[in-house]
Amino acid sequence: IIDLNKRLPLPTIVRKVAVISSADAAGYEDFSRQLQESGFIFVTQLFPAVVQGANAPTSIMHALQAIIRSEQEPDVVVILRGGGATTDLTCFDDYELCSHCAQYPLPILTGIGHTKDVSILDIVAHHALKTPTALAQFLIDLRLALEQQLNALMQRLTLTAQRQILIRQHALEMIEQALQSLSPLRIYQ
Repeated sequence: IIDLNKRLPLPTIVRKVAVISSADAAGYEDFSRQLQESGFIFVTQLFPAVVQGANAPTSIMHALQAIIRSEQEPDVVVILRGGGATTDLTCFDDYELCSHCAQYPLPILTGIGHTKDVSILDIVAHHALKTPTALAQFLIDLRLALEQQLNALMQRLTLTAQRQILIRQHALEMIEQALQSLSPLRIYQ
């Protein structure tokens, strides 16, 4: 099951984001602020959970179940937890939690800990980024890449349309010249 969540397609446009985090966490505030300041519209909904200690795995699984029951229908689920002592992050190695996340029907993205920290949840998640702000930037970068692709397609479409217009104009000019040269001949005949 380790790669099941990774096999889920990441939506082309990630707009609705279900957030699992402690409501008063600085990482959650940083994540939300960065998305807001991006200029893109992201709809986020917090599903509060304990993200540290013995109760964290159960709390996170309850939040995941609440997301499925909600009417939001998010594109992705993000699990946020800023850095801390290594012992504070051991809850993200819980077998039940990781098994549940690996089999979850939506892509799960994590922003947990620091660069040196890798949890089992990071390994089974669709994408793992090291911090909540790095995760926010990842979502912003997805939108930027899509915007660039759409701009490139728009330019190609514009050039193709302009070429077709020129080709048709040239064809009409040729027909006009042919008609002009035929008219006096027909009148003479």
